[in-house]
Amino acid sequence: YLGPAVTGGMRRLTQWLELPAAADDLLFSGTVPLAGAAALAGMGPEVFDVLRPWLGRVRWSANTLARFVTPLRETARASGLPLAEAARQALSGVRLGEDLSPNDRIARLAQAARAARYPVLTDLEERFAALSRGVARGTAFALHPSRGFESDAVTLEAKIADRAALARAAADLAELAGRPGWEALWSVARGQEADEAPQCGGGGHDA
Repeated sequence: YLGPAVTGGMRRLTQWLELPAAADDLLFSGTVPLAGAAALAGMGPEVFDVLRPWLGRVRWSANTLARFVTPLRETARASGLPLAEAARQALSGVRLGEDLSPNDRIARLAQAARAARYPVLTDLEERFAALSRGVARGTAFALHPSRGFESDAVTLEAKIADRAALARAAADLAELAGRPGWEALWSVARGQEADEAPQCGGGGHDA
């Protein structure tokens, strides 16, 4: 481990050595890489006790670990809770069934962390996804909301590789225009109180 650590920079090694000794089990088992030290930096034993069972369930990369841990840190700062308690609350309802693939398990954990950080936004996303599946079912199009639900506009996306696919997409578009459900999609974010409106951008957060 020292060779790659020195090659990648000594900072990640010193960050890892500052973690609780129990972190070494994750490193030696290969579930958490040495490069993940940046995401875990500064965690004490109490926080690590909460996260360790989840960290040991899948094989993480530095990037997937950061996407999981960073929202938990932000939730703790925004709520004023200790990180251990913020993480415990965020993950309390997570169930990782044996039928899930490793990627799906990581995605579920990351989604739970993000939902704790942005509860209003993730609720809107889930509602939009459910409605859009009904509207676009059986067509070549995928529907996407505006970024952060800043507007009521819906983006239609289709991947076209040839003229036949283009013709099918054109027919699908004509059919889509007559389907019910559009008004519901265009109004997903309406009715939010001003202090509940989803925030976007790096520094924003949900009320």
